[in-house]
Parts: sequence; structure tokens; C-alpha cells
Amino acid sequence: MYQGGTTKGFSMDQFLLTGKVVEDTRTEYTVTFAAGAGLGTVPSDETVREGDTFTIPSAPLLYKEGYTLTKWNDGTNNHAVGSSLTITDDVDLTAVFEENTAELGDAAVEVAWTFKTSEGAPTIAIEGNSQTAVYSKNVTINNIAYDALMTIDASNGKFNNTYNTGYAQVSDGTVFTIPAVYNMEVTFKCNQNTSGVSDVTFAGDNADAANGTVLTYNYKGIASTIDILVSNGSLYPEYISVSYPVAMTQYATPTITAETDFNFENKGYKVTITAEDGTLQISTDGTTYSEQTSPYVTYATTTTTYYAKVTGVLTASEIAEKKVTNTYDTSKSYVAWVYKKGYGSASYAFATDPMVTELKKLYNVVEVNYADGDTPAEDLSNADLIVCSEAMTGNKTSSNGMKAFAGVTPMIGLKAYNYTKGRWSWGTPANPSSTQQTFTPKATNYRVLDGVTFEPNGDIKLATATSGNVIQTVEFGTTDCTAPDGNTIIGTVGSDDTKAVMYASNKYFGLGLSSDCWSTYTDNAITIVKNAAALLIAGESLTGTDDNIDRKVTGTITVSGWNTFSSVFPLDLSTITSDEDVAAYYASAASGSTVTLKTTEDMVPAEEGLMIKGTANKSFTIDVAASGTAISGNLLVGLPNGGEVTKDNGNYVFGWTDPTSPGFYLVDADSTEPTLAVGKAYLHVASNNNARLSIVFDDEATGIDATLMNSEKVNSEVYNLNGQRVMNPAKGLYIVNGKKVVIK
Repeated sequence: MYQGGTTKGFSMDQFLLTGKVVEDTRTEYTVTFAAGAGLGTVPSDETVREGDTFTIPSAPLLYKEGYTLTKWNDGTNNHAVGSSLTITDDVDLTAVFEENTAELGDAAVEVAWTFKTSEGAPTIAIEGNSQTAVYSKNVTINNIAYDALMTIDASNGKFNNTYNTGYAQVSDGTVFTIPAVYNMEVTFKCNQNTSGVSDVTFAGDNADAANGTVLTYNYKGIASTIDILVSNGSLYPEYISVSYPVAMTQYATPTITAETDFNFENKGYKVTITAEDGTLQISTDGTTYSEQTSPYVTYATTTTTYYAKVTGVLTASEIAEKKVTNTYDTSKSYVAWVYKKGYGSASYAFATDPMVTELKKLYNVVEVNYADGDTPAEDLSNADLIVCSEAMTGNKTSSNGMKAFAGVTPMIGLKAYNYTKGRWSWGTPANPSSTQQTFTPKATNYRVLDGVTFEPNGDIKLATATSGNVIQTVEFGTTDCTAPDGNTIIGTVGSDDTKAVMYASNKYFGLGLSSDCWSTYTDNAITIVKNAAALLIAGESLTGTDDNIDRKVTGTITVSGWNTFSSVFPLDLSTITSDEDVAAYYASAASGSTVTLKTTEDMVPAEEGLMIKGTANKSFTIDVAASGTAISGNLLVGLPNGGEVTKDNGNYVFGWTDPTSPGFYLVDADSTEPTLAVGKAYLHVASNNNARLSIVFDDEATGIDATLMNSEKVNSEVYNLNGQRVMNPAKGLYIVNGKKVVIK
């Protein structure tokens, strides 16, 4: 660009002084330009007279990605863009680019790409045939030069500003691509629109441009560039300007990981969501997010899709998404199925195991696979039941795997499932023993055998292996059927037959079927496992003894119509039955010369003291319960195994001098300590010197059973509330046949 000196051979300075045209005879030199490492179009050559100055130009159509044109090199020296150079010879200038140390967004800055050649815009004429141009606009960011690049793509459109100095002609299909910073304001100034209406799309958002329309757009995205697309007609833009704000931080997408091992303590799979910086936001519906601390840990107790993003000064990172599948049913108990994958000669498959399939119908059954020598996870004990399969560890001797597991797992409250000598015969078991007696099947006596089919010889097949597989009781490591200790295995164990074993506690249930039996369970085996699992999860013992084989206790009413009673088993008093009316009572209070009895139909624990009232000399039965709750305030003390009642002013034993008037008699210092028979009870009250306590009834429990008019004949004996027989009762409240009546 020429400044001062001469113009076309004439001296302008002399013309201004003298008014005469004087020919300039100075030598003309040429300034030429080379792109160097840049791409695009360099400025046109310039002719300059010797001694004149030349302003080093910018080059809006020349660029290098990630760099800024800051200098031109003449072969010896660098000259900054915008500086002056005195011409003394031909000059070849090569563009010098410096790597950007500033970026848009480092500071607030205005960038305007004008299309008016009258205001210094470069001349651009491109149309179709993949023609593009890059238009750089040099700005200063924090005192550092920076070329902001706009790409004009006319491959499917047209851009031309050669015909008019005040705007460019742009046809539909033209795309302007500009740098983007979150929250920047874009202004698109149109001069006129010969089509009447044209569409302009900013980053996919549509806007209409009418004649003379100024379009503005606020960008809220996180991309590094956006496209401005002209479509549906031609328009005539004057410029595109952008107000760039200080850029806000873009945070990295958070990570979501889910462990594949089930966590029993939290009933789910552990999910960890981590963000390196910013504020972590979590959602399970993709809409409602909540702020959480990173790393965020949760447990997928249902099949859940987790969404996560990071916010800060900027809106958000890209959204991370992960679906965690959990078939947990909150209404069902948890069962851990422990095994070692690939154990034995057969390839074990948890997904198709028929025993697992049946248990899944009732419980949440979770696969727990671990290698030989490993100890189970700490939270394994939080499962409701742990089924230890023989395939988990050890060799093919079925007891070894169970023993190995028991050695590293606390067997708290182990309860053996025993068969008592004299109860069963096993046909011809693999390991005969003299303890096996005559076969008398009583499957319903043991709930674990409910639904089991006995074969004619008394065997209960656990699997369809070739021999044995009858239920027996043995100890760990033994090969005979001697009486078991606490760690009881049920099944055939020994060198001759190692096909099937089970053992159980209130928490752990061992199922040891060797590898050739996995796919050949019988219905009996599945029934036994399901029954045992149900009892163990309910916290019940699998123990059976001769004393409760029928699951009932019995007694006989004395001639007085009363009995004290206690049992070594919990009782369900609602099941008490007899040939005639019978009821159970407890002693709720004692005062003066009376003791108050109150009826109950509760389930009571073993050793609870009771009074049974019924018809003299009739027997009664009560069902054994799984458990019971002690009766609060009961003054009767049970002696289910019998024993002496010590001399004490508060201890009374039941008896009578006349069976029609029974009561409780004090065991005082002058009497002999009585010995009660098995299954009896005595009364213990606070210190009381009354030698005899008569029986009265609690109104709340018995109520008034009848009202008799004084004209009615009373055929039975009548007693007052103190237990004294009344021969000629007057009006009032009396006891007749053990019931309260009012005589009027």
C-alpha cells in the first residue's frame, strides 16, 4: 500500500507547492508476497517508488490453523503487520505465523467480519464446485494478536462481493462457520433480500431475514464452532459480528461404573459415579437432577438407569448414562448360591441349574462364584440364607468342600437336622451301621420332608446317581453313620458313594452334589432343599426328637377339673382340644386369700406355667409351636422336667382337701419341700402368710356367663368369689360350674 511520494511518474509534493506537474524519475520497485506455511490467497503485488514507505498488510484470506499471521519476512528481517517499510529495492515478503497463545474467550472481545469492500473487506467470489474461503479477522486479546477465522462454504451456494461495495450476494446453501464460545452474541446484518424471505439457521436454530433485518442470536452451547446456514432464497449481508464473552469452563463427562458382584448388605450392585471437577449432578429419570459429592456411591436395588453430568460456571458436561440391572424383589428373601465356576468334570451353569430355578420362584437367588482358597466377601453373611454347593471348592469327596467353607465362615447357632436311633431303617445304605433300626416312615413329622416320596425300601433319592443317595446322618470326614456332632451333614458320605450331601444351620445350607449329579436332581431333592430353606429363613430349627415327633403335647385333667401344666416345647394354646370343653389360664394377680386366673390362647415359650381347666379325668392335647412369647406378669412357674419347690412364703403348690374346692397351698417353713411331677407348675407371689389361696377369675377374661333368677333351681354347687361353697345363695355374684353367674 503506497503512501506519499509520487503518483504515476509525477511528484505530488512539487505539485502541491508549485501547482505544476513534475515527472517523478525515481526507480519503481515491486513488493511481492508469499504464503509461507499458510494457506489461502496472499495480497496482490504492489509497485512502490524508491524511498517511499510501504505499510505491511494483514492478509484476511491467508491462514494457518491454530496460528496467527503476525509478521512478514523480507529474507533478512521480520516486519510486524501494520508497521512501515522504506522501499529501496524489490522486496519479497513471506508470511510468518506464530502459534496462538491467546484464544477467544480469554477476554471479552468484538470480532466483525465485514463484507463491504468499501470498508476494507477482501474481495471473495466463490460458487459451487466445493469452493470455500477462509476469512481471518485480526483482533487483540489481552494485548496479543489473534486471527479469528470464518470459513465460507459455497459448495452448495454462492458468495460474491465484487459487484457492490456495500454488501455481498449470498444464495441459499451457503454456510458460514465461526468460532464459538458459550453465551456469545451473534449479529447478522442484511442489506436487502430480493427473494422477500430467506431462512438463516444459527447452530440449528431458525430465524427469518427480511429486507434490512438485523438478526441476533445468543449461543448457549458448548461446541467450538457453529454454522450459520442461509437457505430458501438469496440475501445480501453486510457483516457478521460477534461479541465474545470470557469463556466459561467446560467440564469433562463423569464416569459411571457398576460392580458385578452382588452386595448383600445393601441388597444391590454397587454403583460409583465420579467427576474430576465441577459439581456432580445425578438423575434416575434423565430430567430431575440432584447435587451430589463426587465420588457418589449408591446400590441399585432395582433395575435403574443412572444419568450424570457436571455443572459449574458452564451449564453442563455431556451426560453419562448407564443402566444397572437388578432383579431384586423387595418382598422376597435373599439367598446366596455359592460355588466355584467350572468345578468338577461337568461344566456347571448357574443359569440352568434346576435347583436354582426352583428357588428363584420363591427367593432372590444371587450367584456367588469364587476361586479355590478364597474367603467369601464380608457382606456375604448379610444374606438371609447361604446355599453352599459342593462345586464351590474342595475335591470330589463331598464333605471336604463343605468343611473348607465352614472353616472360613462363622457357623453361628448351628442346628443339626438329626434322625434318632430307632426311628428309621435305610434299606441297604452305602455305609451300613448297627444304629439303623426298623423302618417306620413318618415323613410329616419333619417339615423338611413334607412332600417327599418314600420308596418301598425306605430310601429317599436325592439324585439319580448310580448308587446310594439315601439320607443319613454323619459327621464331617467320617465314613460311617455314627451319631453326629453339631456340624451335621445329611447324605451319603464315604469312599464308595459321594454323590449327595446336605447340612444346615440357621444361616447356612450346604448342598453337596458331585459334578455328575448337577443336572439329575430328583423331585425329592428339590423338595427337601426348598423345605429346609423355608425353615432356615424363618429362623426355625430343623431339629427333630422323639419327644416332639407328633408335634403335640398331652395331659390329663385331675379329678378337681384343674391341672397345672408346663412343657419343654413352645405351645400354641389356641389349639388346645379335648373330648369336652377345655381352656388354658395363667395367674395374673394374687391378693389377700385369692389368686386371679385369666384365660389365654397365645403362643407361649417352653417352660411357661399354666392352669388347664376341663372335665375331670379327660385328656387334652396342645400343638407344639415354632416359638412363643412369655406371658407378661404370669405368677405361675413351670417345671417341665419336674423338681422340688423350695420353702418360701411366696411359693404355693396346687391341691385340695375336697376336689370340689381346689386352691393353692403355701410351702412354708414347717412343711416338707414338695416334689412336683414332670410337666407341672407352682405359684410364686410376693411374700404372703395366707396358707391357702382360693381361685377367682378376671372379669376381663371370663366375664359373667349367665344370670339366674332366685326362683330357678341351682343343680350344681355354688361358690362365692373367695372359693367357699354356699349352700343357700342369696342375691349376688357367685361361681357355678367354674363360671360367674348373677343370682337375682
